[in-house]
Amino acid sequence: MGKGNFVDAANFWSQARKLAGKDDYIVQQLALATYKSEHPDPESALRGAEKIIEYLKPHGSFDTETLGLWAAVHKRLYEITKDSASLEEALFALERGFYVKRDYYNGINLAFMLDVKAVESNTELKNELRAVARHVRRNVKNICQTALEDPELSDDEKYWILVTLYEVCVGLGEEDEALKWKEKAGEAAAEAWMVQTTDEQISKLRVLLS
Repeated sequence: MGKGNFVDAANFWSQARKLAGKDDYIVQQLALATYKSEHPDPESALRGAEKIIEYLKPHGSFDTETLGLWAAVHKRLYEITKDSASLEEALFALERGFYVKRDYYNGINLAFMLDVKAVESNTELKNELRAVARHVRRNVKNICQTALEDPELSDDEKYWILVTLYEVCVGLGEEDEALKWKEKAGEAAAEAWMVQTTDEQISKLRVLLS
């Protein structure tokens, strides 16, 4: 879906919100479409989405969709602004989301953002953050290996689990095993954008850990 489609989608969900009133799902979809539209520019779209999600009171929420949106918005805001408050908000949402859901998506992103914070921290705190990130990755590794046993996994789900294992092992410095998961992911059906996203993420992680 292109940016123009997300602009149209945001307009649709905005109208739906006016008609439906208090409906968390509609608010979530409006926030998603708003930040993905990048209209009129990426930061403004993210700030708009942030205000929309605030209606759902993310700091008091245990709804994983709300937390996921809050994390995604602030992760991207941090990438643009390097504002430490955005980094902390992303970490908060990812940590709570992982606590509630115990899933590989929240877990691998939490570990990554812990390493992002570690880069900006003094030596003592850096070592602590890196240790927590490694601990989270070990938990994610177990979650992924269990998830792979599901016989009803779609091809896309299998791909994301395999590349998460790839990222886990890179993060843990287990390069031989990382190569194994990379090769297995390469055998799974995946669209070009999925592979590109994976390559970009691994490149960012290697820079963080260097």
